[in-house]
Amino acid sequence: MLGAHALLGPEGMTVTSPNDPWSNPYGQPPGQYGQPVQPAPGQYGPPGQYGVGPMPGQYGSPGGQQGPASPGLIVAGVVQIVQCVPFVIFGLVAILAGNTLADMVRDTGVGTSLGNGIRNALVVAGVLILAVSGTMIALAVFLFKRSNGARIASAVLQIVFGVFWLIALLNAAGNSSNPGAAVVYLASCVVVTVLLFGRAAARATTPPRW
Repeated sequence: MLGAHALLGPEGMTVTSPNDPWSNPYGQPPGQYGQPVQPAPGQYGPPGQYGVGPMPGQYGSPGGQQGPASPGLIVAGVVQIVQCVPFVIFGLVAILAGNTLADMVRDTGVGTSLGNGIRNALVVAGVLILAVSGTMIALAVFLFKRSNGARIASAVLQIVFGVFWLIALLNAAGNSSNPGAAVVYLASCVVVTVLLFGRAAARATTPPRW
């Protein structure tokens, strides 16, 4: 006797249903009885390949960030800001005192042109001091954000100011004057430069290579 799904075709040939298990050489037809077809694990490659999921480091994931934070980088930024505070105060005083000194010179009867010259010189000096100090403070803020460009620029400026304070120290020693300020600033420039060129600061500001 034929199975329940067997049919008799022309000339007595036996025809079976395509849903019969024995009619499919690969076993049960995929998706039978509403079951979804799931791809085999790893069939389309690992995650992140051929557009399946982002690779590590894509779209701002931790793979593309800088290295570990460096305490030395933070200390260097703080010291750099402290270095600039006295000069910010001095620049503001120079700008504000320009008009006062010009008025005092005019009151002595020396002349208006001399008073105006003193005022202009003080204002220009104050603006330059504020500009340089503001630049150093801005670079220090970017150091906290682990900017490699700010690290290099700060190190170069610290070397330049270190040379300036070394010259001031030598002049103070030759004139038998108190070199205290020059010693403090020269030492701070050396400390900040060493911290910025340190290996930990370089790793903290340089993205890893993948």
